[in-house]
Amino acid sequence: MKPKNEVIYIPLVGEIHRSPNKPNLAQMQEFVLGYIEPVRRIRFEGRAATMIVNEEGRLKRMLDNDRASEIAGQPIVGPAIVFVGYKT
Repeated sequence: MKPKNEVIYIPLVGEIHRSPNKPNLAQMQEFVLGYIEPVRRIRFEGRAATMIVNEEGRLKRMLDNDRASEIAGQPIVGPAIVFVGYKT
């Protein structure tokens, strides 16, 4: 059985990391390398989720994040965080 709430960290390279612990604002900003922006409500493994990205990722010309783009169903740049099961 999957945890009720889960946080998925999707870096540009390297392993995707899952955590049951919700990060604070500073931790989210550190991971996405700047100010945060919610992308939109998505589905992740059949569950309601929200993806967080760098607000200025395109302006900063961050690299494409193919794994996050596939999950979101739209182009995503830079590291991304997916909140699964949290009410937003």
